[in-house]
Amino acid sequence: MARRPDGRQRMLEKARGRMDLVALRTRFFDDAWHAAHAAGTRQLVILGAGLDGRAFRLDDISDSSLFEVDHPSTQAVKRERARSLSSKAMRHIYVPVDFERDDLGAALAAAGHTSYQRTFWLWEGVTPYLTPEAQVATMRALAARSAPGSRLAMTYVEPETTPPRIFDIRMMVRFFGEPFRGEMTRATAAERLSLAGLHVVEDTGSAEWRRLYANPRANVSDVIRERIAIAEL
Repeated sequence: MARRPDGRQRMLEKARGRMDLVALRTRFFDDAWHAAHAAGTRQLVILGAGLDGRAFRLDDISDSSLFEVDHPSTQAVKRERARSLSSKAMRHIYVPVDFERDDLGAALAAAGHTSYQRTFWLWEGVTPYLTPEAQVATMRALAARSAPGSRLAMTYVEPETTPPRIFDIRMMVRFFGEPFRGEMTRATAAERLSLAGLHVVEDTGSAEWRRLYANPRANVSDVIRERIAIAEL
């Protein structure tokens, strides 16, 4: 007799139909970096990098410095798993930081990040798990280390405006021990960025990403209201 899937497996199976969001947002972020690099940016900072693989797959970072910032314990796992891989970056630096406790600016300065050169800041899939205080502190820290023309690309999750569905992404992340703590409306995201000295130049959601990269006529009701804001110093 086949074993029935446990609760976590059932949740992942229900989510599978919307997993294209990860691929779509990754493509969007990649293209934003390509545009920044083409415009002369030579520093890429990935905030909350996790198991991000851009250091090993992007072709236009051979003349750039790439800084991966993440919690020390998560970063230790990443470094162990990536030991056999060769980075394509000119410089590839791991920067251990706990966004809720540590001084991001000081950690980046110690790692060799250059504040007088333009930086592309990539903050993918992180902000919902941080407190508003940590979000604002991170925005201010990166703004303080940004030369004019630097850009931040950031995902954020809007609060749910309808009653919970049978499958709800918030329920799933709580189940895995990573509850959402920092959802933001579009207005809140723009306000927090503005207070840090950054102004939003673009704000898009999954409908726009699908029109760009997938089926322009897709009418999909996503399980998460995720958006990407691009802001500039």
